[in-house]
Amino acid sequence: YGQLGPRVMKIADVFALICIIAFSGFIIWYGTAIAWDSFMVGRSTGSILNIPNWWSEGLVPFGFLLVALQALTELYRVLSGQDWGGGEADDHTDNDLKATLGDGS
Repeated sequence: YGQLGPRVMKIADVFALICIIAFSGFIIWYGTAIAWDSFMVGRSTGSILNIPNWWSEGLVPFGFLLVALQALTELYRVLSGQDWGGGEADDHTDNDLKATLGDGS
């Protein structure tokens, strides 16, 4: 990836992010349908607590909604030409890691 030119890297990033968004949309759509069905039918765990299944089933599409939102943000950053790596926070983390692990000798 690092050996590719900037234009090819941008195309690869856009393609990967679109795939992530599409997959997330698929999971959101069908996961919501499953959670909604459990809610309407009243499915529960059947254990002593009798927790409704839609609680846990609803977290899956919610999590993928967050993934899709992050991918949309990254897609915007890539398409607008903003750099999305190696920032000041990354340098700080790298220095902390090097201090923790030592210089490797």
